[in-house]
Amino acid sequence: MNNQDTAQHVMSAIRDERLAIIDIGSNSIRMVIYHNAGIYPFPVFNERVTCRLGAALDKTGEMAQENMEAAFVALRRFAVILQSLQPDSVRVVATAAARRAQNASVFLDTATKILGQEIEVLPAEEEARLIALSLTANMPALSGVVADLGGGSLELVKVSKGVAEEAISLNFGHLSSIDEAAITKAFDAVPWLKACQDTALFGIGGSFRALGAAFVKRTDYPLFMLHGLTLSRKQQAKLLASFTKPKSDFSGVPADRMASISQAVTIISALTSYINADRLFISGTSLRDGVVADSHHKEALKVNPLLASSYAIANHQSVLDPVDEAIADWLSPLASYYQDVMDETIIRSAAILADICWNEHPDMQGILAVDRILALPIYSLSHADRAMLAKIILHRYVGVKKHKAQIATLGKLLTKKQIKAAKAIGLAIRFARLYCAGLPDLLADVELNITETELVCRYPRMQQDMMDKHSMRRFTLLAEAMGRTAQFSAT
Repeated sequence: MNNQDTAQHVMSAIRDERLAIIDIGSNSIRMVIYHNAGIYPFPVFNERVTCRLGAALDKTGEMAQENMEAAFVALRRFAVILQSLQPDSVRVVATAAARRAQNASVFLDTATKILGQEIEVLPAEEEARLIALSLTANMPALSGVVADLGGGSLELVKVSKGVAEEAISLNFGHLSSIDEAAITKAFDAVPWLKACQDTALFGIGGSFRALGAAFVKRTDYPLFMLHGLTLSRKQQAKLLASFTKPKSDFSGVPADRMASISQAVTIISALTSYINADRLFISGTSLRDGVVADSHHKEALKVNPLLASSYAIANHQSVLDPVDEAIADWLSPLASYYQDVMDETIIRSAAILADICWNEHPDMQGILAVDRILALPIYSLSHADRAMLAKIILHRYVGVKKHKAQIATLGKLLTKKQIKAAKAIGLAIRFARLYCAGLPDLLADVELNITETELVCRYPRMQQDMMDKHSMRRFTLLAEAMGRTAQFSAT
């Protein structure tokens, strides 16, 4: 295990201070207050108000007075909340509307007085960098084109293995009035974009999420978690075309996106076609996540993001225990055995989160654990990873029992090999926690060996009493799940 991935290092990287961010966008203004400014920030306050500051920019070049007044009402409310909650630090950022509007100074002067805070009008390049960071901080190996479609601008960033190489901000968004020909012309003026053929497109912003919501509803998709939803070329084409047919289908689109979804689809369709996107990844991240990530100190950024989140969640629930890491280490032979179908990080995360429902009624732990894992606000998990993690934790609680928590829909996101692997890892964690009774030292000298026909458990003779019939039964169930015979050896 990398030294940067230990619980001690991860928890030292979390700064226990509240950070408030106000994001003044072209379509809405949002304030989020995070519990901490560390590697796993989670919001204790999150409120959004639609003000449409950029709605009139294309026609008048200015923010409409009524929209500015709506923004001032929202900011006055936020100012009162800030005064009451007293976060340790506050950062207020403004984007395209504040950059482009001729009357931006009028708006900013009043907004600054209301908040009593300096407002940063982000340069286009800085906005693009922070947007890309919101994803790459959680997905360090990401490669493709990151697109953030806002009300008044479209930020495009070329990312290679987590590094932003090129970026541009185009002055149109879902509140603009622009046709496909003009959009394509704008793309033609971006030399590096032409070279991004057959790559992944990572869509950020409410318009992309609205498309994802429509896809989930129409296809009876098994997981209503928009972040990580990935559409193939065929799925993209079918979904986007449904909005432009003579009888357009707007089913599934959130009500607050109906007014601008047609313009958003025009822009997104043009972009997916221009780069011939091999897949469209819907992201739940935002500029705000990039701002938070930008506040991390360098040591925090070295930590694996999934493990960082897992440790922080376990610690927050007061169940982080030295045995979690001991079990994760003990599982190494299984991690090697299943490396073709499951990343080792998923297994270690499962060991850390194994007690996520420790304080729930035993009859409900399995089903509640599945729901908790599927809903965790972790941006470093794909949908398949999330389903694998949920299935591991399910079997950690219910073993092989036929249980109402055997969520059939999880199987739709996983291959048969992944399902078998997740079951085995869950049963292994279940055995290990019973055997060692939460005492990590009792696992230190227990060896797990996998042969063609057997699963062998070697343990110290002095621990003979720990390997009782209950421990033997759980280990035997693990062996059977792997298609092997259980063997026990006291040394």
